[in-house]
Amino acid sequence: MISRFALAVGILAATCRPAQCGDPVTSKQMDEVIDELRRIRILLEAGARPAPVAARTTLDLSKAPWMGSKDASVVIAEIMDYECSYCRRFYSTTFPDLKKLYIDTGRVRFYVIDLPLKEHTHALLAAEAARCAAEQGGFWEAYHFLMSSASLDETAIAELGRRRGMDENRFNLCLTSRKYEQNVLESAAEASSKGISARPSFVIGQATATGVEGDVVVGAKPLGVFQRQIDALPH
Repeated sequence: MISRFALAVGILAATCRPAQCGDPVTSKQMDEVIDELRRIRILLEAGARPAPVAARTTLDLSKAPWMGSKDASVVIAEIMDYECSYCRRFYSTTFPDLKKLYIDTGRVRFYVIDLPLKEHTHALLAAEAARCAAEQGGFWEAYHFLMSSASLDETAIAELGRRRGMDENRFNLCLTSRKYEQNVLESAAEASSKGISARPSFVIGQATATGVEGDVVVGAKPLGVFQRQIDALPH
């Protein structure tokens, strides 16, 4: 039987280099693949295995930001990282239609769960910045800004405090004090405790008293995947 590591190496070997691809793979993306292979190898050599992702799970969303109708019985929880290229792909290609067809019409409540990668040097601070913006009713403006920003360095993140309607001093004090660092880490721990590590991942299912119980969908899937999941649920 081919080992998991050997299979992963084979996939990497088959991946085209930037100069060979019509749709270029960036150096950063290639580095992320190589880092993931190293982690898999370490786990295998230690005799460990990553926790499996359950096909169905529950999530506590009591502290997570959300949009949509509070009366919606169908919930989607996005597990994401602001620096994740695949999360950004979901945001730019699928989220607009998902919002228009299901969230804005009151059929779905949509939550965000942060799961910042340690290798993404600005992802944690970006997640904290969104929480600071939420204090002033600006979480979703921050979400849109961060997901579409070309850069997520500290200068770009600080720009959030100068957005329309934001008290810049209050925002900066919140951010520099790292007020929401623990909140973000607890959010990440909730996802990790269910074996969820891929970004983005989604839990799509029925609302519970504290969150959602539903199926785990991994990856920046097209709208049709979400439609099938949503339409199969009672409303």
